[in-house]
Amino acid sequence: MKSILAAIALCVAIGVDAADGTNVTGWGLTKWGMNEAEVLAALKSMARKSIKAEPLKDLICLVEIPIVSIDGQPFDGRLFFDKKTRTLRKVVLNATKAVKNPESVFSSLEQKLIEKYGKPDFENDNKKEFGGSIPIDRKRAWKRGSTRIQLILLSIPNTANAFGITYEAVSPEGEKNL
Repeated sequence: MKSILAAIALCVAIGVDAADGTNVTGWGLTKWGMNEAEVLAALKSMARKSIKAEPLKDLICLVEIPIVSIDGQPFDGRLFFDKKTRTLRKVVLNATKAVKNPESVFSSLEQKLIEKYGKPDFENDNKKEFGGSIPIDRKRAWKRGSTRIQLILLSIPNTANAFGITYEAVSPEGEKNL
């Protein structure tokens, strides 16, 4: 049962909403433009109303997912809604501190996203000295239909890690920024 739930969570996290990976219209069982109640219904017991409605530019976090297993690793989720229309615009999945080897998990997730969405539209790998250590800064991005998907890792040895996946609603035409 546990492995079935983990498989479902992984499928949801990497976007099973588009069978061929070319026109992603949301994240998992959610769709861009859903309101808070619709998102909570779509994600059922996985999500809850956000305890703290944190802002992000013109967005506000109204729904959170305390823990979702992605590739066997714990991530937490924040679902951001347009402040005015209160409709879903962005999903941010951040690795928890329990993820011990983010570089390895990044590579594994990158491969799964490539299998689902094809070659990334944008790739960036930076390594440069910072305060005596060499941080790793990696980013992959895909634009599929009305969704931009980003896989990001920033790792500064013995200091901090920022590692996550972002799904964001964008205009299917014209939006080229990755």
